[in-house]
Amino acid sequence: MLFVLCAFAAVIPWLIGTLIGVWSRKRSSEMELARATSDLRAAETEAVVAEERERIAQDVHDIMAHSLSVILAQADGARLLAEERPAAVAPSLATIASTARSSLTEVRVLIETLVGTPDGPAHPGTDDLDELVSRLSGSGLTVTMERFGDGGGLTAAQELAVYRIVQEGLTNALKHAGPGAVVRVALDGRDDGMALSIASRPDASAGAPAPANAAGRGLIGMRERARLAGGWLDAGEDDDVPGGFLVTAYLPAAGRTEATA
Repeated sequence: MLFVLCAFAAVIPWLIGTLIGVWSRKRSSEMELARATSDLRAAETEAVVAEERERIAQDVHDIMAHSLSVILAQADGARLLAEERPAAVAPSLATIASTARSSLTEVRVLIETLVGTPDGPAHPGTDDLDELVSRLSGSGLTVTMERFGDGGGLTAAQELAVYRIVQEGLTNALKHAGPGAVVRVALDGRDDGMALSIASRPDASAGAPAPANAAGRGLIGMRERARLAGGWLDAGEDDDVPGGFLVTAYLPAAGRTEATA
């Protein structure tokens, strides 16, 4: 009996020490898990913030690059024609004012989206492309737009992507091919989605166009917009047209993937 009591007395400190060790390791694991969870949440927050900053930067780039290219082309044209054809200056100034006003409105819409409701106000879509083409045509581009089929079943976000892609494509044509360039925009909306192409070629009398930068924000942004909309975009020199440039893209209809479309 005495032996059992002595053994039990010897085991109790060992059990207490073991329990304390287990509790300490459990507490340490819980603290480590809490730190890892906090770090993961911080990393997720940083990723969301970085993605939102990139989206804002891309939107601002699309808006300002387009409007400034139009304004610059109109201002140069008005300056050159001021003495020989003063009557042509007024329409150029009107286009400059209209472009600046439209860009200011789009920037305001962007700002309101950031501070307003999650859905935000309406963004431009495929129905606004005619006005965009008209504005660019007034800057020296010869733009024709052809539509086939219906709207392609796109969401509002996908329509915004189409608008921005066309906007950037026309801006690049004005920037690299210069005034006098000829651009053809084709939209083919079917039940499974929308295919679009932007084919441009410079004015033959204007010399070689400035090469487009494949690594520039504009083309990268176009590809990213198409990707985020569930589709794809390809851009490069048009092998069939000397000095030409071709942009092709496809966006699947809402609820469908590129593979099923």
